Amino acid sequence: MFRLLFSCAAFAAIAAAGVAAAADAPRPNVLFLLADDLRTELGCYGAPAQTLKWSKHQSLYEIGTRVPLLFDVPGSKVAGVTSPRVVQSVDIYPTLADLCGLPAQEGLDGRSLRPLLDDPQAAWDRPAYTRAGNAQKYAAAVRTERYRYAEYGPDGSEGAMLFDEQADPHEQKNLADDPQFKQIRDELKALLRKL
Repeated sequence: MFRLLFSCAAFAAIAAAGVAAAADAPRPNVLFLLADDLRTELGCYGAPAQTLKWSKHQSLYEIGTRVPLLFDVPGSKVAGVTSPRVVQSVDIYPTLADLCGLPAQEGLDGRSLRPLLDDPQAAWDRPAYTRAGNAQKYAAAVRTERYRYAEYGPDGSEGAMLFDEQADPHEQKNLADDPQFKQIRDELKALLRKL
């Protein structure tokens, strides 16, 4: 399983290198976008080994929901700079439309990432949402710059997770039931209800 995963990652790296080489050619009216949903959590959670999670589907952990997203925009003054902001895949279409000079469409969930492409440190107050499961087994999560909060089942009836991504980037300590984090959990729960 890991050989397959690493092979896919190696192929993606080779393809990205080809795109990067092509990006060096003059192209005043061409932008590049590289996005993927190759989630890499296979076997990352659980101990001892027999309890490891061997699935990438329906996970709400950071490693199972975070995917690469790269833009190469002609004339960019901040090429090669990473933004620490949390964005969603639904932001891709509004961004491409904006960069191509198309009129903004009403009713879209996403928002153009152009402000972050112009200034990767720009203020960004939108969280990212994740859904997993189906009508019988539902789960959802909300991710802000600092925290990830997830609920399983209707209104979290089957459990919840709260992680401080700055203090615990590997999500090893669930803070959902910690009284010190009740206010944060309530705020994130309210954000999740907006999904």
